[in-house]
Amino acid sequence: MVDFGNFLAGPLAPMLMADMGADVVKLEATTGDMMRPTEFAFYGCQRNKRGIAVDMKNPASRPIVERLVRQADAVHHNLRMPAAKKLGIDYETLHALNPRLVYSHVSSYGPIGPRKDWPGFDQLFQASSGWEYEGAGEGNQPIWHRFGMMDHQAAMSSLYALMLGLIERERTGEGQFVAASLLGASILTTSETLVLPNGELAPYPQLDAMQMGVAENRRIFRTADGWLALSTDARGLAKFAEAVGAGRGEGGDRAGSEVLQLVGADVVGVPRCRRHLCAGGQPPDPAPGAHGELPHPCRLRRDTPRRRREELGRRHPRGLRRRDAAAGADGYAVPQRRQPNPVRHL
Repeated sequence: MVDFGNFLAGPLAPMLMADMGADVVKLEATTGDMMRPTEFAFYGCQRNKRGIAVDMKNPASRPIVERLVRQADAVHHNLRMPAAKKLGIDYETLHALNPRLVYSHVSSYGPIGPRKDWPGFDQLFQASSGWEYEGAGEGNQPIWHRFGMMDHQAAMSSLYALMLGLIERERTGEGQFVAASLLGASILTTSETLVLPNGELAPYPQLDAMQMGVAENRRIFRTADGWLALSTDARGLAKFAEAVGAGRGEGGDRAGSEVLQLVGADVVGVPRCRRHLCAGGQPPDPAPGAHGELPHPCRLRRDTPRRRREELGRRHPRGLRRRDAAAGADGYAVPQRRQPNPVRHL
C-alpha cells in the first residue's frame, strides 16, 4: 500500500492498515510531511510504515512512483485533486498503471459538488457541525475542541471504504475509487439526532451549562477526594443513591438530586462510591505499569489535560482561532448551533 497523505486524515488509515499487517510505504515530499513540525501528532499516525522521500515534481522521480503503484494493492491520500493531478497521482492516471488498484481519497467536502476541491481542516468541521457549541454546555460560548476529532472520523471512514474496496476486488478482480470526507465525518457525528418532517431537529441529550453531564445518571461528580464518572440507568442511580445514604431507594429525579447534593457536597469520597459502583465489592488497587500507576476505571485522572499542556509547552485556548489567510477560501468557519442545515463558511 502506498501512502501519499499528509497531516492526520491522510496517514492515519494507512497506519491502521499497517497495524493489521499491510506493507505500507509512506511516500513523502523531500520537504517533508506538513505535519512533521508538530511531532506528537506526526508520529501518532506513522507507526509500522516504511518511508521514502521523493520529489514528485521532478520528472526523474516518475519511475519510482510508477514502480510502487504497479506493485501496490491500494493507494491512499488526502491531497486536493488538482494537486494530485499535477503530480500524476490522480485516480485515472494510477488506474491506467494498475487496474486492480483500490484508490482511497479523503477530501474536505467530498468528491463531487462545487466545493470538491476546496481545502479544509478538522476544526472547521467541528465548528460547522455544531460541536463547538455542543461541547460548551447549555448557554455557554463555543469552545475550541481537541485537535483531530473530524480527522480521525474521516480516516476511519476511508479505512472502512478501502477495506470494502479490497474485498470487492477479490470478487471481481477490478480496482475502484473510494472516498471519505471531513464533511461526511462531521455529519456522521450528529447521528444522535435527525431532521423531523417539520424541519426541526429531534430531541437529543445535551450537555448542561456546568459541562458536568447530560442527565442525572450520566455525568461526572466532584467527591470528597476526587472526581467520579457515572453512567447508569434509573434503577442503578436509585441503588447508588441508597448505598451512599441518599434517596432511600427512590428512583428518578429525587434520587439523582440527592446524590448530587451528597456527593457534590464532598461528603462522600471516591473509595466509598467505588465500592457500590464496581461489581464484586472493593476492587484491588491498580497495579503499577510502564507509566506508573494506572487510574481506576471508575475514577477520573486529575488534571490530565493540564499536565499534557505543560509537557508539550502548549496552551489550550477557548474560542475560535482563525487560520492564516493563506489557508484559502475555507480558511476559517463560524461555529454553528445544531440546525437542519448548519454548514456556513466565511
